[in-house]
This record gives sequence, C-alpha cells and structure tokens, in this order.
Amino acid sequence: MAPRVRRGVVVGVVLAGLAAAGAVLLFGEDGVETLPELDARGVTANTLLEPREHLFGDVVSARVEVLLDRGRVDPAAVRLRSSFEPYEPAAPQRTERLDAGELTRLRFTFRLRCLVEACLALTAANGFAFPAGAVLEGGERVAAFEWPEIALRWRVAQPGTEPGSAGAWRVNITEVPAATFRIAPGVLVGLLAALAGVLVAAGVVLLVAALRRTPSAPRRLPPLERALLLLDAARRRAEFEEERKALDLLAVELSRHGESDLARAASELAWARLRPASEATDRLTERVGELVAGRNGRRA
Repeated sequence: MAPRVRRGVVVGVVLAGLAAAGAVLLFGEDGVETLPELDARGVTANTLLEPREHLFGDVVSARVEVLLDRGRVDPAAVRLRSSFEPYEPAAPQRTERLDAGELTRLRFTFRLRCLVEACLALTAANGFAFPAGAVLEGGERVAAFEWPEIALRWRVAQPGTEPGSAGAWRVNITEVPAATFRIAPGVLVGLLAALAGVLVAAGVVLLVAALRRTPSAPRRLPPLERALLLLDAARRRAEFEEERKALDLLAVELSRHGESDLARAASELAWARLRPASEATDRLTERVGELVAGRNGRRA
C-alpha cells in the first residue's frame, strides 16, 4: 500500500473516531434525542427544575430549552425574560447552543438559591411556582413558558409540630445520590483507547515512511550546461550585463570542449558594442543545446 493511501486511511479512521465521540457527547450514549414540535412562530420552549423539592439554602437548577427554526428566528437575538424572586443566582447564567440542520437548540441554565426570610413563608404551602417567562427575539415575545411547581422545606423541624424535636436537623448526609455522567465512564475509556490506538498507528506509519524516504543527492551540472542555464536565466530577467558574462563563460566552456566555431560566436556576442543580438543568441543557444543533448545521449 502506497504511503499516501496509508495516510488517507489513518486520517479517515481518526475522523470517524472523533465523530463518534462527538455524537456520544452531544446526544448521549444511544445518539438519539426526541425533538418537540415547533409552534406557528417556529419556536418552542420547555422548562426543567431540579430538585423539585429541596431544603432551605440548597442550590436549585432551573433550565429552559428553546428549540427554533433558524429560518424564522435568529438564535443570536434570543433572550429570556423570567423572574425567580425571592431566589437569587448562585452562579452566572450558562447558555449552550447546538445547531442541527435548520434547527437550533438553545439551553439556558440558572443556578438558584434562596437565603432570605421571604423563602420561609413559602414553606407554608405544599408548593409554589415561579412566574411564567417569555422567549424574546429582539425585544418581541415569540414564545412563553411556565415553570413546574417547586417545594421548599425547613432544615429543622418547626417548633411545636413534633414534640421534643424542635431544632432537630432534617438534612441527611448519609444517603448520597448516585453519580451521573454525561457519558458513561466505560464508553469514554473505550473511545479514548481507540483514539490512542489510532494515533499510535498513525505515528508508526509516518515513522516508517520517513525512514524509507532517502534524500537524493542533488545532481551537479557539467560546466557547459551550467553556463547555458546562466545565459537563459539572464535573458529571461533582461539583465544585459549578466547576459554578456554568461556568453563569455559559455565561450570559454565551448573552447574547452573543442567547439571553436561556437566559442567564437559566443565571444563575439559577449563583446559586441551594442546589446547582444537576440536572434543570434537564440541560434547559438539552440546549437549548444543540441550539442549538450548529443553528449548526454552518448553518455547514456
């Protein structure tokens, strides 16, 4: 297999591995995600709150996923309008964008936490919901969304509700929730191992190709051929003084090879009072070229 073909195979395998890794990272291990239907404006929004029931001071993740048709809605101009009072941000808002064909999915994630007395009043009810929000494009509302109910619980039992339990902590630090992963560790290890194998194979192929490639020594031209090339280069650059020098050198080399007639013609052109005649120089270089070709043919 030629080195160029081997390199093409290696590059193709690397790209395929990276594409598979990207699909798993974006869509999950099964690579399939069900998309909701768009409304008449070409946009739809869904919300998610986690956890739905939490203790006072816990961080809550609020997420809005907006799916839109880029032909009707500009993703760069999309903003959200939503109120979370009395909750306050526990971290900066995070925005993610994913384009697939003509559709774009925007994911807005908010990390919220409530540490004020106003939150304690919410414990009187079984649940409450944040006010409805809106998806804006350049200030114009293009979609609306509602938040699911959420419940906030005391960290300590309220006095009088449970005899002898006033001040007892309700937090449970012994039951830790199971870890979740964007991509399963086993799948990630397999992908990384495959990618490492591809990179090692590519390195071996490149090393073998480099070792097999032996640099060829540059061919040193005979003096007569070198003089002819210098003359041709000077004429193409219209450097008349260099052309005279090249003609004089050509005359010397022709004389050394016993070509007295050609040497005399080259010397006359080199020392002419005016610029060397172009037609005469053409005829001379043509005859010298035939002479060089004949000598090379005899050597071959």
